[in-house]
Parts: sequence; structure tokens; C-alpha cells
Amino acid sequence: FYVDLASFYNHYGDAFSEDLVSAPYVETSPAPTHILIPAEFGNGLVASTTGGEVAPQWRPVKWWRLGGSYTFLEMHVKKGTNSRDIGSAPVVQGSSPEHQTLITNGFDFARSVSLDTQVRYVSKLPGISVPSYWTGNATAQWAATRHVRLSVSGQNLFQPHHVEFSYDPGPPVGIRRSIYGQVTWTK
Repeated sequence: FYVDLASFYNHYGDAFSEDLVSAPYVETSPAPTHILIPAEFGNGLVASTTGGEVAPQWRPVKWWRLGGSYTFLEMHVKKGTNSRDIGSAPVVQGSSPEHQTLITNGFDFARSVSLDTQVRYVSKLPGISVPSYWTGNATAQWAATRHVRLSVSGQNLFQPHHVEFSYDPGPPVGIRRSIYGQVTWTK
């Protein structure tokens, strides 16, 4: 049994921002009438992050592996001095999960057969409207010979799909459940 502990603090200056270039104005062509906000990319944000991770690993018996991790992240992002940022600080701050958890479970049934499972939790990303989610993966492997290994894997098994990220502009990025097989040959 062992545990890995880590903590961190980071400070960032001149971080990515979207800066207002001039006053917003109304444009009528092309229709419909709309408001334009002239902006350009800049480096007007300052940020700090603090957090930590704990990752225990345990092998209760020779054929059984248990592990996991918990990560905490706290971000503070704001406009820097003389910044003309148009409001990207809350989006940047809310684009990383505050909490993440991973639980792993592995079995080595024989020299040639293994099963590995994972359960993962990611907290919400309020800056990009992504809800929290749980998902799981599983992989079964069989070493048919010294040179041939067969495996079947399932990813994101808890639901047909879930959103993990969202781009601006663009729709949310959804990750689908998938199952696949693999044959590996080594010399």
C-alpha cells in the first residue's frame, strides 16, 4: 500500500483575454439588425491556482490491484491592471473542474487473463455550461500466445453520451459510449 500526495500553487500574469477595441455599435446589414462588439485577443488576465491530489494504490493480494485519485483545483481569474477584457475571466475560471475522482480496480486472474475497470467523476464546468458527470471504462485482455494478445474495451459505459467540453463558438463536445476490440502481435 502506498499514497502519493501533491499540492501546488501557481500565479499567472498576462494570461489570455478578449479585449474590447472600441465601443459596440449597431449594424443593419446583413439582416437582422445586430450589435457588434469589436474585440481582439490579448493578455489582460491574471490568475492563481491552488490545489492538491491524493492518489492511493493498494494490492491486497497478488492478483488484485486497487487504486484511485482525488484532485482539487481552485482557480481565481480576474482582469489585470489596464485590461480591456470583455468578460472572459469567468469563462476561463469555470472551464476547469474543481473536483475530479478516479477509482481503478484490476484483476490478474492468470498469467494470461486480466480485467481492468475505472470509474471517473468530473465536477461541473460552469464557465462553459458543462454539467458534472460519472463514467466508467473496462478492458479485458487475454494473452493467447507469447506473441498474440486479444483485448476488448468499453469506454464511457454509464450513459450513451455525455458532454465534456464546449467551444466558443460551437456546440458542446459530446463523448459517446464506445466498445472496440484489439489484436496485438509482438515479435
